[in-house]
Amino acid sequence: MGSERQGPGAPAGDTGAGAPPASAAAVGEEHGADGAIRHDAPLPPLSVLAGGRVRLAASVVSGAVAALAAGLVGPFGGIYGAWPALVAMGGVAGAAFWIDLKHRVIPNRLVLIGLAAMPPLLALADLTTDGASAIRGVLGGAVAFLIYLVLALIAPAGMGMGDVKLAPTLGSMLAFIAWGTLQVGLLAGFVVQGVLSVLLLAAGRAGLKAKIAHGPAMVLGALVAIALA
Repeated sequence: MGSERQGPGAPAGDTGAGAPPASAAAVGEEHGADGAIRHDAPLPPLSVLAGGRVRLAASVVSGAVAALAAGLVGPFGGIYGAWPALVAMGGVAGAAFWIDLKHRVIPNRLVLIGLAAMPPLLALADLTTDGASAIRGVLGGAVAFLIYLVLALIAPAGMGMGDVKLAPTLGSMLAFIAWGTLQVGLLAGFVVQGVLSVLLLAAGRAGLKAKIAHGPAMVLGALVAIALA
């Protein structure tokens, strides 16, 4: 939901015998009363945010497998050149899903991986895929970014800059397939968010003013759109 924050480093002399482990302190001291990471706190490494290297790896692998599975159901079943782009998008999306769900933040260092990886991988896929376009994919990523940026500026309480920065990675893959797939993916993300909000309210897990991470809904919406393409 949010984006990566930078702040002053930890004060010297904080390493006494009674100090908590570095990873526990890194996460614990950055959370506010509502469980979200404070806006003025520097983020710890991705592995700490994810709850350990194993969980980070599991979230990346599960996201990559889910994206590849959606592609196999959709248009990319036998088009091997598109698989690397799907896997890269899914890996970034899987880590973003888990970290945003856990901490309501999507780190800059994570979305930068997606921003750097998608253009060349889409260009590679363009060589082996009929009816898809790397240029359309890049343009679609820019469109998704602008849409989310406007929404974040209009309603900052419901959407963070991390969501805005994740949008190009998801949007480029969706638009690479087709403009209609991008539209479905964007719409599906908001539908999923609405359904999840209603379910959480009904279960008493969230209040009317609760801030619910939007990144997971974005990821699920993108996977649905790819599978339906």
